[in-house]
Amino acid sequence: HALPNEYKLKIGDVIEAFGIYKDITTAKFSVNIIGGDNILLHVDFRPYGDVIVLNNRLNGAWISEIRPAFSKDNLVADVEFKVTIEVMDGEYKISFNDEDIGARFPQRDAINLADGVALYGGSNGFQWTSVELPTDGGWSDFSAWSQCSVGCAGGVQSRSKSCSNPAPANGGADCDGEASETQECNTDICLGEHALPNEYKLKIGDVIEAFGIYKDITTAKFSVNIIGGDNILLHVDFRPYGDVIVLNNFLNGAWISRN
Repeated sequence: HALPNEYKLKIGDVIEAFGIYKDITTAKFSVNIIGGDNILLHVDFRPYGDVIVLNNRLNGAWISEIRPAFSKDNLVADVEFKVTIEVMDGEYKISFNDEDIGARFPQRDAINLADGVALYGGSNGFQWTSVELPTDGGWSDFSAWSQCSVGCAGGVQSRSKSCSNPAPANGGADCDGEASETQECNTDICLGEHALPNEYKLKIGDVIEAFGIYKDITTAKFSVNIIGGDNILLHVDFRPYGDVIVLNNFLNGAWISRN
């Protein structure tokens, strides 16, 4: 299993291998971190001997090994197990089913030489089922732009993406950059009628605000209106010359009683 996209192994990375053990007739099985023709870490489970053999192979030759104890009783027939290798500062830590088994091995070669993981061995019904490798996150596509915050005079809309293509895993890096961006929208000057956004339905609790600049008494009148088709549901008519506001509505071509 090659590391993804020329990934360089680093401190904090995690490798997880999953398998199913059958019985003691399984002689041995191993998880290996490989780099070219070399094996940077060889984790060889030997149930018949209640031991794990840890070593590495450089230029065709096996180097001195370490043999931590590991009881065959840790293995349950026909039940999936997990081997975890954590890349630590100066050493590898090997766990079994998320439990520390006291297995450590020094990093005798530069960890950035690793280019894959190999699963070997097994017999008489044993099988490796899957492996999970360190993977850097990648951005998804952007979503569609959101609705503009206003209908005119300059608003803001946004769009977003997620670090899910793929999601970072097993120590892989998060995506670089920001997950969202904004842009200006509806920058035209507000004039005349303004439609409610995206077929919005007015409801109790809604607020409409209109802003203007008054000059002097020569301004005869000005109004704010809530409209629906050809009708005016609310007409708020300010008449400074008369010190009054006229409130009414316009239905089917006729003005209704006013206040």
